[in-house]
Amino acid sequence: EDDLRPREESSDVGDDLDQASNERDREFNLIMHQRHLRRLQQIDEAFERIEDGTYGLCEGT
Repeated sequence: EDDLRPREESSDVGDDLDQASNERDREFNLIMHQRHLRRLQQIDEAFERIEDGTYGLCEGT
């Protein structure tokens, strides 16, 4: 029985590392998704300004 314990503990560590890696991947994918959504929003806003004839004008004027 003692011979199996290190393997079980090692397996748990691997599961924990896999879970942490998966969580990191999910967080990264969420960040990238949010960036892509923001970029698409900026593109849509640029198209609206082109249609309005205000594209290329400073927004402060």
